[in-house]
Amino acid sequence: MKKKLSCFWAAALSVFLCAASFASDISRVRHVSDGDTLVLENGEKVRLIGVDTPEMDNLKRNQQNARKNKIDEKLVLLFASKAKDYMRQAIEGKTVRLEYDWQRLDKYGRTLAYVYRQEDNLFLNADIIQQGYGFSYNYFPYRYSDLFKGYEAAARKNNKGLWAPTEK
Repeated sequence: MKKKLSCFWAAALSVFLCAASFASDISRVRHVSDGDTLVLENGEKVRLIGVDTPEMDNLKRNQQNARKNKIDEKLVLLFASKAKDYMRQAIEGKTVRLEYDWQRLDKYGRTLAYVYRQEDNLFLNADIIQQGYGFSYNYFPYRYSDLFKGYEAAARKNNKGLWAPTEK
């Protein structure tokens, strides 16, 4: 009896966690902080899950990304502003749908989300990587990690953004 009961609770918990991970909210974007962070109308800061764009003011982080990806440091810094500009054009002032994964907040208190532009369902997290504005962030598990790794590999192969020889 105890085994049946614990199996029931384990199944119920997994259904709850799965449903919670696919919960979503609709909101308007007040402004874009950088290539992978935005602020909603209500002041909530949102960090895009699975995306790491170059930093506007973190030289050490940019140097690490440049070494890891065998890219010139100046190029990485250049793409900090390019990624931010891309995000601004894509979603600033627009309505977005936020979808969540297993972890709702990061260590800085920002909401972690997959962001979809409401007007055409553009999956911003994926698009940034596909266009070469950022890297797939793989330091923790998330729903689309394999997909994002593939998008980064394709951007590299197709010389997009950070990977374009003309940018170097």
